[in-house]
Amino acid sequence: MADKQGNSPESSGQKVSITIGNQQDVAFEAISAMNVEAQVIEYRHGNSPVFYPIKMPGLGRVGNIALRNAVLNDSSGFREWHAAYESGMIKPIKVVISVFDEDGLAILVWTLHNAWPTKITGADLEGNKEAVEVELLEFACESITV
Repeated sequence: MADKQGNSPESSGQKVSITIGNQQDVAFEAISAMNVEAQVIEYRHGNSPVFYPIKMPGLGRVGNIALRNAVLNDSSGFREWHAAYESGMIKPIKVVISVFDEDGLAILVWTLHNAWPTKITGADLEGNKEAVEVELLEFACESITV
């Protein structure tokens, strides 16, 4: 489980860190599995003696990524996303998901390119908290690099 205080992975024992745009170390409890696939193109030459088509990789497809129980320390980013959604002017951002080993060294880094939030489900609001808690934060993206 992530440290909801936003502490760094090295100091809190957190194994995964997420950077959303300019917000460093977004705390969360769970993340959905990455889903990247390639469409299959089937092609057969008109004069091919083989009855079966050739299969080739086609366009890639990336599924949405969902963060559950996220804590956004800088609520201005949350307001900007909501305002952009209402105006129809959503600005894509870069989301970086890093997995760390026991020594705090990054062993795997996923980068979501041109990501934007597709769904934001808020948690109960409490007046004594500075951070914005979100039950579900779902991102669509154009591509993922590892």
